[in-house]
Amino acid sequence: MLPHELAARYIVPPLKAVVARILRDKGMGQEKIAKLLGVSQPMVSKYLRRDVEELLKELEGAGTPREEAWAVAEVLASQLLRGDYGGYFSLFTSYVNSLLSRGALCSLHHRVDSRLPPDCSVCSTLFQPSSDPFIFEVAEAVETFKGTPGAERLIPNVGSNIVAAKPGASTIAETVGLTGALVRAGGQVV
Repeated sequence: MLPHELAARYIVPPLKAVVARILRDKGMGQEKIAKLLGVSQPMVSKYLRRDVEELLKELEGAGTPREEAWAVAEVLASQLLRGDYGGYFSLFTSYVNSLLSRGALCSLHHRVDSRLPPDCSVCSTLFQPSSDPFIFEVAEAVETFKGTPGAERLIPNVGSNIVAAKPGASTIAETVGLTGALVRAGGQVV
């Protein structure tokens, strides 16, 4: 089984199902969700019948950390809610490549395909993510601040920081952020 086939079978469907649940919880109907996710309405119905915890457990069993999967799904849903399909497409693709490049799916791959050499390093060699999902999260937070009326009242005179880190991060190298980059100017956040 090729690496992207593995992701298409074990990562993409449950992650789309989590995104569908988030979109529904935000009030979106099944037809609209289907259109945004590129699946049929009956598939969305099937996604929505699944328990979110069950989906996250399935993703975790495939090699995707539960908290990370949830955070990425929230950003993906947010992009779709904003009508940013290009950002959704880019982040989803980048996230799958990130899982492959860092070896998150290697254990699953060895379990489902016994022909795989024990010392396989194809994914870590070939798949380099084009962007980090946590960079998208910080960018999303900045856009939310900039687009929210009254948000300027939350920003101190010295500016404000926005930082994101993957769950379980223990060093500054595992964070992404803007330090003092959000400031008040003329009654708005810039």
